[in-house]
Formats: sequence, C-alpha cells, structure tokens
Amino acid sequence: MKAAFSLLEIIIGILIIGLISSFAIPKLMDTKDFANATTLKRDIFSIISSAQSYNLTSPETFNINNAIEINDNIWTVDSEGNLTDKTQCVKISFNTDEITVSQQTETSLVCDKLFKTIFKEDETSKTFIL
Repeated sequence: MKAAFSLLEIIIGILIIGLISSFAIPKLMDTKDFANATTLKRDIFSIISSAQSYNLTSPETFNINNAIEINDNIWTVDSEGNLTDKTQCVKISFNTDEITVSQQTETSLVCDKLFKTIFKEDETSKTFIL
C-alpha cells in the first residue's frame, strides 16, 4: 500500500489547478470593472431622475446641491455645478432646461464598459430634458 503521492500525480494535480485558475482569475478581475461600471451607470440615472424630480417641484430655483445628495467617494462637483466621476469617465452638466451626460476619456476598462452600456457606438454625449 502507498503512503504518499508519486511525483507524477503531484505534477498532474498542479497542472489541473493551473489550468482552472487560468480561466477563473481573468474572469474575476473583469467582474470588478463590470461592477464599477454598473455602479456609475446606476448613479448617472439616479442623478438624472433626482434632478428631474426636483425640477418639477422647484423649477424656479434649481440648485444641484439641493436636488441630489451625491457620493463624495465617486463624484466631484466643480464650481459651475457639473459632476465628474473620480475615474474621469463621465461629466454631467446641468443647463436651464437639460442635463447632458458626456464622455470624458476612454482610458480604463471601467470607462469602456460604461460607454458600451450608455452610449451608442458613434455617440459621445446624451441629453435629457430637465
């Protein structure tokens, strides 16, 4: 009766583990980018919906700081009241009667995944009525 594994059995076991991990690790790495893109997409449409709702109740005094409460870990507000995400993918601009969502850069996988879900292939911005 054998007391241990042979060298050949150990090598085959390591090869099987390596083969399985070569498929699993890239998929897991891609999942984080997809989650970040989904979070940004959800935030964009929540911001648009909140701004539109606020404008319906207070159309004479639209102030983005009063209309929505943003996550400071993801979004920054400039002096003009425009929102930009921390990854510099998207900029949300507020005008008197419309909201414009535009692409900033396309340098990361998160931006690429986000742009594919929000914009059509030839679009760089979308406008929503406020």
